[in-house]
Amino acid sequence: CGRAWEKLCAWAGPKGLLRSDAKFIGVCHDDPQVTPPEKIRYDACVAAPSETVPEGDIGVREIGGGEFAVTLHKGPYDNLHKTYAELYGGWGAASNREFASEPSYEIYLNNHETTPPEDLRTEIYAKLQE
Repeated sequence: CGRAWEKLCAWAGPKGLLRSDAKFIGVCHDDPQVTPPEKIRYDACVAAPSETVPEGDIGVREIGGGEFAVTLHKGPYDNLHKTYAELYGGWGAASNREFASEPSYEIYLNNHETTPPEDLRTEIYAKLQE
């Protein structure tokens, strides 16, 4: 994930996209509990105006709408897997709802560089089957 963020921020910074109100989003394509680290697919994203033009390795993607299960993870990113397990294994199993076969995404609510790990807040969105 770190390399993806470095590449994105190096591109987005000079374009003025890294403002204090920027929304930072991570799109998770794989489960790190079952996928080897070198094979994990992850997209680092920053919300940008619709006229933003992709360049090189930087693309533009739209996160579609629909109904989502949403939860708030509190604490270090290293423990995100526990919150995912609660969402998918706990809430998902108890709710009688099925998750869509689309990647989940995370919205990072504070800056990991200036926020102590125990104070980090991350919203997790998992799309539900319609």
